[in-house]
Amino acid sequence: MCIRDRNNKEIEVSEDNEHLGQVLSGINSLQKNIDQNVDKTRKCLFSLMGSPFSYHSQVNPAVQHQTWSIYASPILRSGLSPLVLQPQSVSMKTLEIFQKKVLRGFLGFSSRSPIPGLHFLVGELPISGQIHRDCLSLFWSIWINPETLCYQVIKYLLIHAKDNSRTWASHIRSITKMYGLPDPTQLLQSPPPSKHAWKRKCNYLVYSYHEKQLRASAQSNSRMQRLNVELLSLHSPHPLLKNISNPREVQKLKCQLKVLSGDFYTNSVIGERNGTSQQ
Repeated sequence: MCIRDRNNKEIEVSEDNEHLGQVLSGINSLQKNIDQNVDKTRKCLFSLMGSPFSYHSQVNPAVQHQTWSIYASPILRSGLSPLVLQPQSVSMKTLEIFQKKVLRGFLGFSSRSPIPGLHFLVGELPISGQIHRDCLSLFWSIWINPETLCYQVIKYLLIHAKDNSRTWASHIRSITKMYGLPDPTQLLQSPPPSKHAWKRKCNYLVYSYHEKQLRASAQSNSRMQRLNVELLSLHSPHPLLKNISNPREVQKLKCQLKVLSGDFYTNSVIGERNGTSQQ
């Protein structure tokens, strides 16, 4: 459709606009923001690390992960806390796939490696938990400013919106329910805690929830019997990653990590592949 002004000159219509770093679009706006963040993060990652990010790199994976956590990971989550990202949505899956690909690159794992081993070995919270933590932080910022219009709108939606509403207020309610926090309506009626206390409480609940989920997934995976996930957490990397003193030890380390996480072809897997190829 061509739009013209009163002088019969064609007016250029932009489908996408940018405001405060977010893409505003009438069509698939959420996925466009996700794709933009992934593209920016990928460029940042390779500009910072370059060859150290290659598969044959001899840089300690713990050093790679630390660089990722400080410089690249915040770009991936930038501006996503005000958006409604459902756990099973295509947009959330895009972020999860990208995070797994990056972690596998650090550890030198294949695309078939079990997911719990990625997070427990490097000590990283799944991207969904990181975004939920950012959403809870944003809610606290609204909570401590009751005189603002944003506070009044959120409070009104929490009272009147239905549970299946697509508003951010309903989204934050589902997040608090997931992690065992009180309902946001009840929270707004009580005095807000200090930032440190709220952050510490949310971190504890978010980490505990995802550690429990990943441990259950690891226990049901026969390839992860060698990795004792009960002694590991998502707060810090595996002790093996902390004891690397020179690049020569990195290749040995990656072999050890592959065995621990089950990223190797067992006899049963080889038999299945051979049987499939024969058929």
